[in-house]
Formats: sequence, C-alpha cells, structure tokens
Amino acid sequence: MLSRERRLKTTDFEKAFANSKQFRHPFLVLRCYCRAEEEAQNGLRAAFVVPKKLAKATGRNRWRRRLRHWFYEILDSAPEREQNNGAQCNRCDFIFMLTAQGRDATSREVHQAMSMLWKKALRSLGHNESSSA
Repeated sequence: MLSRERRLKTTDFEKAFANSKQFRHPFLVLRCYCRAEEEAQNGLRAAFVVPKKLAKATGRNRWRRRLRHWFYEILDSAPEREQNNGAQCNRCDFIFMLTAQGRDATSREVHQAMSMLWKKALRSLGHNESSSA
C-alpha cells in the first residue's frame, strides 16, 4: 500500500491531472506532473485509476493492486531513476490509468506497457531538464 506521503490527495490529484504531460499506450495512460520546488518536499507520488465502466468494484481494486505492485517492481529495479535526473523524478506526480483495451489484455502485456511508459516519462524528464539548462 502506498504510504500516506506517496498518495495524491484529491486537490493534488486534480491539479496533477489538469496540468500533466500525457504518455499513451493502448493499455495504459500515464500522466506526469512535475511540481514546483516549494511543493516538492513529498517526493515521488503516484495514483492508479481504473474507471468504473471497466469493472465492478472488486475488479477495479484487483487492477489497482496489480498496477501498484508493478509500479513498486519498476521502482525497485530501475537504476535509470538515479541516473536520469532522480531529483527531477522525485518531485513528480504520476497517474496511471487503465484503458478498456488494457482490461482485456494479459497481465504481462499491461506490465510491459507500464514499464515502457515509465521509461518514456523518465526520458522526457531528462530532456526537459537538459533543455532548460
């Protein structure tokens, strides 16, 4: 379970959702919002969204648990997080949203899609920081 500091509160979620950069895959959508320096004390935060139209409550909860677990695996096995501007990544909010195609995909395919989107977001963060220097 995400610790309280790592969860997006409703107001933070709305701000992150409205101002985020979006990365798409047929199975998942990743929204990435980099907070200002004064808001960055909480570090990396994440949220996992499964729309109501995709499944009943038990199915949505199961998908959220899977997404959260895979996200922890990606963080644990991602040396590129430290190499590719870890400080930039630590002040970001990430919102993973499952799509209708993702619901019908295998767990392995969704896990691979999540990993691919994560790498794409990290490359984007690194690019943004190097272009502003």
